[in-house]
Amino acid sequence: MDSTPDGDLLALADNTEPVSSALMQMMCAHCAAYSELERIGKRTDAVVLGHAPALTDFERLDEVSQFERDLFLRLCRYPASNDAERQEKATYLLAFCDGDEFEREHVRALLSSMGRRDGQL
Repeated sequence: MDSTPDGDLLALADNTEPVSSALMQMMCAHCAAYSELERIGKRTDAVVLGHAPALTDFERLDEVSQFERDLFLRLCRYPASNDAERQEKATYLLAFCDGDEFEREHVRALLSSMGRRDGQL
């Protein structure tokens, strides 16, 4: 029986395999979009502002929110090509969703990204 705690299972992947720049760029883009979403969110918080936010701020919030959701879904769909990529992707997604549940759309995208592709065992 393996005595490795569940939290350490991601650490078992072979880190000598390369992680593609495409995956790293996608994670960085999502992180930046989420940061922008938080920043814009503060501009629409009447308590933080001390007054009602402008309509343009709400419109910008909707725009940035949709962009962040689209990037997150693309990341879920990204087909990791090796164990190192699977580890990086899983680590990022688990940290991002810490305590939150994935939406059905995200679970479907993740499962689809794990499907067998031509030339893959």
